[in-house]
Amino acid sequence: MIAFMPMKLSRRIAARVAPFALAFAITGASSLANAAPVQQELDLAEQAYANLDYPEANKIAERVVKQRGLNHDQLIRGYRVLALTYAVLDKEVPAKDAFVALLTYDPDFQVDANLGPRVQTPFFEARGFWRAQSGKPGIEASTVLRPKEPGTIRITTRDPSHVVKKVNVGFRWGATEEMTVRTVAVGDNVPVEVPPPPPGTTRLDYYTQAVDDRDDAVFEVGNAGSPKSAVVQVDQVRVVQAASGGGGVFSSPVFWIITGVVVAGAATAIGVVALKPDDKVVTHTTYVPATSGALSPILGCGGATCN
Repeated sequence: MIAFMPMKLSRRIAARVAPFALAFAITGASSLANAAPVQQELDLAEQAYANLDYPEANKIAERVVKQRGLNHDQLIRGYRVLALTYAVLDKEVPAKDAFVALLTYDPDFQVDANLGPRVQTPFFEARGFWRAQSGKPGIEASTVLRPKEPGTIRITTRDPSHVVKKVNVGFRWGATEEMTVRTVAVGDNVPVEVPPPPPGTTRLDYYTQAVDDRDDAVFEVGNAGSPKSAVVQVDQVRVVQAASGGGGVFSSPVFWIITGVVVAGAATAIGVVALKPDDKVVTHTTYVPATSGALSPILGCGGATCN
């Protein structure tokens, strides 16, 4: 257990804190919408924390979180330094409030087990607050995409503390087009229609961000600088192509279509996509489970069955 003595920590305590401080430097890609000074201030705050200058780190972090339009990564970094330095400086109530905010933006955050009760106590109180809520905060997105048809992005926003004011959804086909951005309501399984994919394009880039009244990105799935991707769903396709050259009924695509209908019968549902000679015949097949029955050939001899 670590007893905190601000600015007079022993070398042993500093050695325990240093690995946790080093983790601050490893962060994901940030949104392109924020200015460089915010990143520089966060770097300074984390460096001050690593140098055990907790008052300075706290002052810079306070300055950062008061700014508007922070992206999701910046919110997490700012409130992480703020909560930890409030706790180390023995400001329990502000520390708890900062941890509550941090767990809003990063519900999976955990305090280093080596940190003492001054840090762990407000953190556990904040975690208890969230466990008493109706659900875990966050946002989810799923896609349904098909060839030559409009697609759908469905957004579910969980916001027990009601900090979200709107949800922005951006999408584009391919990697070179500009993002189309739409604003949708906060809710469960909210649909966003996507136009059909352009010819030769199968990849959709998209992101969704829930923002508060300060335009801070409190939740996100991807962002404009690092979007998620989804690929058009292609139905199971069976392609039958007549062999080139030669003649006869077996080289006819119409023969194979008729044969497919007769053989498949009630076991498959077949839609003919192309019937022109010399083209591939594409059938979209929905398969049903096979049964144990078997078909035996029956030969006819005139009007009777051959023995």
